[in-house]
Amino acid sequence: AYTVHECSHDVFIVRDATKDDRFCDNPFVAGPSHARFYAGAALIVQGQKIGALCIVDTKPRPDFSAAEAACLREIATIVEQLIEERRQRFMQTESDLARMTVSMLYNLRYPLKALHGRAAELQDNLENSFHRLDTADGDIILERLNDFRLLVHRLEVAIQANLQLA
Repeated sequence: AYTVHECSHDVFIVRDATKDDRFCDNPFVAGPSHARFYAGAALIVQGQKIGALCIVDTKPRPDFSAAEAACLREIATIVEQLIEERRQRFMQTESDLARMTVSMLYNLRYPLKALHGRAAELQDNLENSFHRLDTADGDIILERLNDFRLLVHRLEVAIQANLQLA
């Protein structure tokens, strides 16, 4: 966490944590982990520090060189790029999914309107022929038809609402 807060794009190095006042009482240093050396490069994606790529050792490393620090920074840059590429792929997938959903919803509107119209026609025909049906059977058929029309109507409303959100 210190790497993320303290350093910008540089590598943060603690060659011997037992001799550094900021870390000597840290449980990772004073406790059973016995961390002595730490080098961390902040991971920065889209201008935000999201974490750190770190090296930790149980032995002090007074000889950790600038070349080694540069190598750590280079690896951190590669990790940042990989994270950004993955984020871009995710965003593209989300965008593709949204376009596909909108297209599907748009394409469903007309068949649903046709179903709604056909159900209304069927209901009119049944009501005109009602005198030929047993009253109980006719009521059940009309009830089911009304349920179907209500379902189609709800689907139309849901599709329209989703298209407005898109």
